[in-house]
Amino acid sequence: MLRDAKTLEIPWLLGALLLPLAGPLQADLANYRSQVRATPDLVDYFTLDGHFEDEFDGSNGPNHGLATNDALFSDDALGGSGNSAAFNGLDTFTILPSIQDSWTILIWVKTDTPQIGSNESQFYQGSGLVYADVPGGANDWGTAVTGSKFAFGLGNPDTTIHSKTDVTTGEWFYLAAVRQVDLDAGNAQYRVYVNGVLEESGVHANTQPLNAAPSITIGGNTIDTRLFVGSVDEVALFEGALEDDVIASFYNAFTGLQPCFKAEPPNGTAPLNVSFDASCSQSADSPINTYSWDFGDGAFTTGAKVAHEYGAPGRYTVTLTVSTISGISSSTSTVIRASFASGDVSPWISSDIGSPRLPGGARREGDCISVFGSGTGLNAMVDEVHFVHQEAAGDTKLTTQVKEAILPAAARAGLMMRDTLDPDSALAMVTVQGTNAGSQAVVLSRTSKGGRVVAKTVPGNFAPPNAFLRLERKGADVLTSISTDGTTWMELQTITLTAPAEKMRAGMVVTPSDRFLRDLTALALFCGTRFGDGSPPGKAFHRGDADDNGLLQLTDAVRILTFLFLGGEAPTCAEAADADDNGTLQLTDAVRILGFLFLGQPPPATPGPPPEACGPDPQGSPDVGCELYTKC
Repeated sequence: MLRDAKTLEIPWLLGALLLPLAGPLQADLANYRSQVRATPDLVDYFTLDGHFEDEFDGSNGPNHGLATNDALFSDDALGGSGNSAAFNGLDTFTILPSIQDSWTILIWVKTDTPQIGSNESQFYQGSGLVYADVPGGANDWGTAVTGSKFAFGLGNPDTTIHSKTDVTTGEWFYLAAVRQVDLDAGNAQYRVYVNGVLEESGVHANTQPLNAAPSITIGGNTIDTRLFVGSVDEVALFEGALEDDVIASFYNAFTGLQPCFKAEPPNGTAPLNVSFDASCSQSADSPINTYSWDFGDGAFTTGAKVAHEYGAPGRYTVTLTVSTISGISSSTSTVIRASFASGDVSPWISSDIGSPRLPGGARREGDCISVFGSGTGLNAMVDEVHFVHQEAAGDTKLTTQVKEAILPAAARAGLMMRDTLDPDSALAMVTVQGTNAGSQAVVLSRTSKGGRVVAKTVPGNFAPPNAFLRLERKGADVLTSISTDGTTWMELQTITLTAPAEKMRAGMVVTPSDRFLRDLTALALFCGTRFGDGSPPGKAFHRGDADDNGLLQLTDAVRILTFLFLGGEAPTCAEAADADDNGTLQLTDAVRILGFLFLGQPPPATPGPPPEACGPDPQGSPDVGCELYTKC
């Protein structure tokens, strides 16, 4: 049974974990500003203390704001002194573009007014905050409040992520948006934070500079006249992607709280028991009286020292929130990695393709193989999957049954042939794909290295255990087929690869398709996986060991002769008894063993007797089957 896959999104303890800053909080604004200004890659900083001037001359020099409609200021400022910008749904100010590749935006907002759009709207459908959009599909971007959530979106194509926390409750919230371009991976990660805590992230296929807009607008989306209503303070722009701990440190500098904890051990094999100690947390304001824990798997507790068991493999974000008797709160997070308990699956090779945030793995479950995977899946031009494979030369056929699977929506488990293990390799793939209402069959292809993945969905439900898959290669063509009983097959699509390698990698693949980096995982049980029409190639044995005792000796020849001439039991692994590998159990097999043992003649065929390693029947050799062999 499949019992150890984490398929749910990380739950968030809203309210208790992210206590906002109310009113003129007694906080260290000077320390906050000092740390922000001292951080590399800062290009623009607007304190909005009665003016729209850029108070930090970064690599772009002064970048003062130009206000519209005599935008106003309020004395309801962050930290209780000075001013903040007060937007009434009519006013904005603009600056020249200063960020376009990787960047970080910091902004403090306060509003009790639900903004334009819904909590799930695209960024351009909400009330703009820091905004650089143009009409139509383009290399643009924007941050906004949609409904009651903080939203961050990228263009070409337009994609938006949202905060978990409601930011329209009338308190000050510290918000951050990060875009991090990875040219090697061929994508850009984007993230949103509330009060220093990472709340949502995603992967975007566009790595180009997002510079279509001629200016950056603060306080609204002027393209669609969707403007923000509320207060804004302390806007900072960096031409680099800040790390999680740096973003959290600014918030901690402001509150005077330094949440801290140690986790031991931080990594290990599931089930994983971890001890947490938050006694290193400090407060400059008043004593800490509450330690609240979100373990990232749906479990919560309180206390300075706690313990928790992670029963399923996964990547878990653990968040500690400390609160003082005066009501100030701050949070910090770390990641616990509970890995899949892998085992020997030889002659298969278990490999991650790309760089998933949690390693995948595989192990035998009787005559079947469990495959566990994380990663973003097949993302246009770069893959992150777990692949259990063998080398397959020339024309070949690969068949399997997906007997069980734990697949979140969009996760996939199936068969794949690919030229190489490079993340942008040409490939052909047929899979079971999870949906919100069951599962279905999907064919995927990348016909040449560096190309885009194309997916074709097969109508109708297709689910384990009645999910049989087949790939059949003939030259450059790969035929994909599915069956519900393993006997009657439906041909789906023939994929023509561009100049495929003579020797490809073929095998079982699993991915949760975790494109929004929610730490999803997937698990599938593959049974009867085989090349050609014979027995599964995963059955390793020693040729000649007909009685399955791990040795080559006289009793093996006796076992064969007894079976052939005296009505004895058949060897449980016919391949092991087929000493001369001619596809038939006969007298010559016993003669081959006796000749080797007593006359110095050649040993049985590969995989030969100890001390040679166990192995499967070589590809292309006659197949007589191997029901059971216990000594490998």
